[in-house]
Amino acid sequence: MLEKGKGVIINTISISGMTGGRSGPAYTAAKHGLVGLTKNIAANYGDQGIRCVGMAPGGVNSGGPRWDSARHRVADPADAAAMWPSLRKALDLNPRSGRPEEMAPVVVFLASDHAGFINGAVLPVDGGWTAI
Repeated sequence: MLEKGKGVIINTISISGMTGGRSGPAYTAAKHGLVGLTKNIAANYGDQGIRCVGMAPGGVNSGGPRWDSARHRVADPADAAAMWPSLRKALDLNPRSGRPEEMAPVVVFLASDHAGFINGAVLPVDGGWTAI
């Protein structure tokens, strides 16, 4: 990218990088780190033609366990509520799970010249979950 003088890095972050209580602490910390990395790359390489943006999806039904049953992270759903009290509340607020075909056009847009002035931003793609 440096040799070409242009490029786009798109980090898939998760809305857990924008909230504090929707996932476990290690996952949340890692996603917050990606937000910082996205902004750092944008700040340090933007003047060299390299953009860095983040996409923060909510729960996406990608053929694996549905986000609506995110309690699959532990053996017993009751344990999930005990470990992360905010998880149950967050799941109740989830308007619905997204679909992969709703995520792909966002990535295409962010990679395109149409998004050429977007740099260092993290776009929530969550059906309004972070608006609640």
